[in-house]
Amino acid sequence: MAGKSKKKTETAQAAEAVVALSDMTASAGVAEIDEGLETMAAAAETGKVGRQVMRDATRKLVEGESAQRSAQNLAAISAVMAEAGVEDMAQGVALLTASDDIAIQSAVIGGLSEDDLALGMELAAIGGQLQAVGDVVLDLDMPLLAAFLGSLGDRMRQLSADTIHRFGATRALARALAETGEAVGDLGSNEVGEGLMRMEAAEEAAVLSDVADEVGRDLRSEGRAEMAAARDIRDLTESLVEDAATEIAGGAAQIGAAEAMTGLAESVLEEQAAAPKKKSKKKA
Repeated sequence: MAGKSKKKTETAQAAEAVVALSDMTASAGVAEIDEGLETMAAAAETGKVGRQVMRDATRKLVEGESAQRSAQNLAAISAVMAEAGVEDMAQGVALLTASDDIAIQSAVIGGLSEDDLALGMELAAIGGQLQAVGDVVLDLDMPLLAAFLGSLGDRMRQLSADTIHRFGATRALARALAETGEAVGDLGSNEVGEGLMRMEAAEEAAVLSDVADEVGRDLRSEGRAEMAAARDIRDLTESLVEDAATEIAGGAAQIGAAEAMTGLAESVLEEQAAAPKKKSKKKA
């Protein structure tokens, strides 16, 4: 009897030890599940950060490409404006040269008109002199010679009048040429001014093109670096998710083992508690 009692006591102690171990195992399982949940939360936060980094990287890559396209467009505009500026400058120089030529022609024609005036006045003087001589010859009773001289004097006066009229027309032509030369010169100056403005604008566009291209390169470089960082964060997130799953599964396994041990211990204790009752029934 003493041996059996001792055996029952040892069995009860073993069952209680199993229950205690089961509680410890369950606590460890719960702790591991909590760690897994914390790891999962960290993975979720890391994934959120990774997605934001990925969005920023994508935005920078797109903006960088857009900036470089803008740089190419500005470079093309700069080339066109520079070419137009050179053409305007060439046209302006040509017009200024033409203006100088017209001014020279105006001066030459103006000089000719002065000569016409001098010739006209000289012819008028000769005509008057011939008329005076004709009057003297007529007084000398030389009517034929007087008539000839009078006719010649009239002719001289007519030539004088025509020459003076031509002087007026030539002078008007010289003045018109001078005005035309000034107008052409103004056009030439305007063309040169426009050419300079276009060339300055072309230079500014070229500078903006260089700036935009540099900004685009920097953005794309940053985008590529952030894209690589986003991939690293994604890998870290996946690793954290795997660790969390492992921890949760391990915790669940420990809780399952604890429940099994508790069930076994309870079964042993129940059998031990029921054993004396069966024995007392046989004695009766």
